[in-house]
Amino acid sequence: MAAERLAHRVLMVERDEAVGTVWHTILHDHGGGEWLAQRIVSFIMEHDSVAEFLGAPAASVRDQAFQTIVKNRVNRGGIMAPGAGLVKAGENGKGLSSRWYPETLQKRILDIVQMRDRLAFVQGDGLVVFAPHAPDPHAVSFIDPPYTVAGKRAGSRLHKYS
Repeated sequence: MAAERLAHRVLMVERDEAVGTVWHTILHDHGGGEWLAQRIVSFIMEHDSVAEFLGAPAASVRDQAFQTIVKNRVNRGGIMAPGAGLVKAGENGKGLSSRWYPETLQKRILDIVQMRDRLAFVQGDGLVVFAPHAPDPHAVSFIDPPYTVAGKRAGSRLHKYS
């Protein structure tokens, strides 16, 4: 919506605190998006560096944002729920690097930085945040539910909040 200029303003809401740090860093932390993009392309994707980095507590919101991206890229299927395991063989036997595309991630983040004047981010429950906008005929909401269809409860395995 924002990239295609189909909306003057796009409000994004994320309930997961870890994912929220990524959006906060890119959109609200002056220079944070550029820092995150640079951190991604300079990271050495090896088992020891991943284990050490993910095993240490984040020293800042920026570090937590980067940990979230690394975790999403190296966990099996990008699963962010507690207890998710690391990729073993990965795609085409590339192991941890199979889902690590640093230049692509860098470009996407820098593209978002360029349109951040049209983006807003709120940490919270989207249903609560969007409720006051429901009567507005000019407001549109897209809500990406965490896999609750058909009672399979896959969302509880994939997401912290399901």
